[in-house]
Order: sequence, then C-alpha cells, then structure tokens
Amino acid sequence: EALQSLRPAVPTRDIKDILKNVLLRADGHTLTMQATDLEVGISLELECESDEGAILLPFDRLSRMVGESVGEDFIIDQVETTAKINCGTARWSLPTAEPSTWPEIPKSEKAPTLKTFVASLREGLRRARKTLSTTKETMEHGWQFGSVIVESTQDRLTLTGTDRSGLSSFWMPCDPCRESSCLLPARAADAILGVLDGGEAEVWITNHSFLVK
Repeated sequence: EALQSLRPAVPTRDIKDILKNVLLRADGHTLTMQATDLEVGISLELECESDEGAILLPFDRLSRMVGESVGEDFIIDQVETTAKINCGTARWSLPTAEPSTWPEIPKSEKAPTLKTFVASLREGLRRARKTLSTTKETMEHGWQFGSVIVESTQDRLTLTGTDRSGLSSFWMPCDPCRESSCLLPARAADAILGVLDGGEAEVWITNHSFLVK
C-alpha cells in the first residue's frame, strides 16, 4: 500500500536513472520512504525495526516483489551493492544505488503557513483540478492553465483552476494563516489527492513549493 501511494511521484518518462528508485531510510523505529520526479515528491513514514541507514532500490522491481510476497515480515539486508530481500519462503536480490545521490524532497523546519481540514483541502483540490486545461498555455500574468492557483491570505486558503473558458474557485478557512501563493501542477494535485488522509493538514507554501503533511 505504501509503495502504491508513492507511485504518482515515480517518473514515467525517461529522465535521470536515479529517480527510478525509491529511497528507504531507517532510524531504528521509523522507515521513511521517498519517491520524486523533481516536480512531484512524496514521503511516507512507517513503523519498523531496523539499524540506522539508507538504501535506494528500483521502484518497479521492488513493487513486484512486494505484490508477490505472502509473508508478514519484509526483511532487507544490504551486502555491498546488493540488497538481499526475504519474505516468508521467498528470496530476492536487487541492485542498490548510492543514497547520497538522491535529490531530497524539500521540507520546512519553520511553522506551517496554515492549518486546515483535510476534507476541505481535498474538495478544493478536486474542484480546481477538474477545471484545469490539459494544455500549457499561459495567461498574461503568468498563470498556467495546467496548474492550480494556490493563494493564502490572513484567514483563508483559496484554490483556483481555469481552462480559459471556465473557472472554479474554492476557499476554506484556516488558522493560523500567512499570506503566500504558488502554482501547483495538475500532476502534483493528483498525487496529493491520492494520499490525503486524516482530520487536519499542515501546509507550507512558498513561491516554488507546496508541502502538505
């Protein structure tokens, strides 16, 4: 299930080979899994029992192995540049890549731009995404028809989508909230919609990124 949640961020076009991997980083009790295509990035955390360390594994091959596994425990041991994987009676080997070459997904240590309810954020993204054009034309002031326009003010978050002939705008109250804005590509909106869960979401907005936790 975790790997399927990461899939929207795995590149489907032929770009850097390193991005065809998934990053697994363990700190003893938490396993962080990351995938990115440099436009969309998804990071998930799971409980685990492990030594501290990080490993890069081919996403598609690891997904197939997990899909074929029948055991409850999925065990990964790294031996030099090879990952030895055990699950039940099944045994596999996968090549690894150097984790230091992985482009880390941006994260903010500062307080979030705003907090809002997941249900409201999901509905706003859904409505704005539905209206987006599939072309990449640009409006005079720089808004792409293929992106959701994200704007936060003192007390609300507004999400807008347009295809030039129609416009959908949805706002929701948020607290606290700081003024900021960005463009959220359609693919990123789809990825966020695929993993949004829980009661409340923390959102960080900058000119170049839209982070949701």
